[in-house]
Amino acid sequence: TLDIDPAAPPFWQEVTSPASYSRELATGNSFETYGWACMTMPFKDGKITPELLLEDIEFTFKWREKMTMEQLARDDWQLFMSIFSTPDRVQHMLYQFYDKGHPMYDEEQANRETVFFGETIKLSEAIPAIFRQVDRVVGRVLDEVFKEGDVMLMCAEHGFQTFRYQVNLNNMLEEIGFLTMKDGAKTSDASSPSRYADWEKTRAYSLGLGFVYLNLRGREKYGIVDPADVQSTLDELKAAMLDWRDPATGEPVIEDVYQVDQIHSGEYLSEESELIVGFKPTYRVSWRSTGGKMRIDSSPDGAVVGPVVEDNDSPWSGGHPSVAEKHVRGLFFSSLPVELPEGGPNLLHIAPTVLSLLGVPIPAEMDNQPMTFK
Repeated sequence: TLDIDPAAPPFWQEVTSPASYSRELATGNSFETYGWACMTMPFKDGKITPELLLEDIEFTFKWREKMTMEQLARDDWQLFMSIFSTPDRVQHMLYQFYDKGHPMYDEEQANRETVFFGETIKLSEAIPAIFRQVDRVVGRVLDEVFKEGDVMLMCAEHGFQTFRYQVNLNNMLEEIGFLTMKDGAKTSDASSPSRYADWEKTRAYSLGLGFVYLNLRGREKYGIVDPADVQSTLDELKAAMLDWRDPATGEPVIEDVYQVDQIHSGEYLSEESELIVGFKPTYRVSWRSTGGKMRIDSSPDGAVVGPVVEDNDSPWSGGHPSVAEKHVRGLFFSSLPVELPEGGPNLLHIAPTVLSLLGVPIPAEMDNQPMTFK
């Protein structure tokens, strides 16, 4: 993919704000400006080896580290933020070598060696290795830049789990009686609810990363769920999903089901799903479900509903979307002792905390209060 030259971006496609900042960053540096900066998709699609992916991860990490240290050295800032996304990319792609229980785990492949940041590691050691590099950069900042009165906050947007099994949510909804496949459906109809669902009998469907929508009258074209019955329908649906068992193990696959209007607020709430599924670790929403698809198989008697749970056979072997929140919490670090809020820090605490440290009034629309330093 061609990237925009950060030293000379076209007027119609700025890559920084202000536009001139990309030119400053590009002085003596070369960096990517298009999409994810790491070659995750070529690896997922089998076009490159894990060794080449790690080489690209190291390249990306190093130019970000270089720019971070150069910008910190300018000393003309009050607030500085730098994002290192490479631990996310390594975990998404290489959990298959780290988790011996993953369907794609191969001991011989996991023990293959490569050089990563000058260290010879096995592919199974890539995840701890990238976190050591993050630790090293944090140490550099503390040793080389930090002055009295400075505060460092380090926070991760999310944590991670291995992604062993994918769950076809629309198939689950069919099995528990909330979605009905229309008569005469074909395997080719599996690509969209508009093609496989009998809307006169369907009360719920799934689309996206674990989102479940009611077929709500007044919102959906062929909605059948009366707005007055929403809560009772949701209660019934949540109970059925929490009770559903993996046929292979007899264990539940869903640990939490979040009712969106109880955890979100705002003027766009009506455009969200009614529920968000939180799977137990090792399970995640299937690749089909993210696009609203359903697994439909062929049989001698015609099309039949396929299985709910399948092995994840994709190199995209680690994940966090649709996993129960308590199992994918991110790391938090503060250079000062801090009074943690009940339930632990949330990313929504970070912005008001930063504003408080800078002496900037906190806008009334912010959801959380700043954390207090001891």
